[in-house]
Amino acid sequence: MLDTEIRIRLAQYLNREINLRAFQEWFFSETWDIHNLEPASILDIVYSIKLKLAEYTNGHLTEDGLREALSQYVRRFTIRVSFAQWVRGPRSLARLGASSRILHPEQDEPRSVVLA
Repeated sequence: MLDTEIRIRLAQYLNREINLRAFQEWFFSETWDIHNLEPASILDIVYSIKLKLAEYTNGHLTEDGLREALSQYVRRFTIRVSFAQWVRGPRSLARLGASSRILHPEQDEPRSVVLA
């Protein structure tokens, strides 16, 4: 899937495994006709990256600023999920509940989401 490949290539650039020119050549060759091929969900990331690259090219961002701006597309999140437990009673099943915790690197406290 192109979305995953973009994030992998972007991570390679951010980790200095490939240079900016190599990333740009790959990125623009893969996304030049994105509006005709991909679902709308991927358009946001593609156009956002293109905007940041244009800001860098026009001198509005340094390369360090570009790296920082692009890093938001490859940040890691840890998701912990605990599944509902079903308990069999004398005449029925009872659901005890389920929850999910999303741990964001910049937050001190995880946010909890209760699933119904």
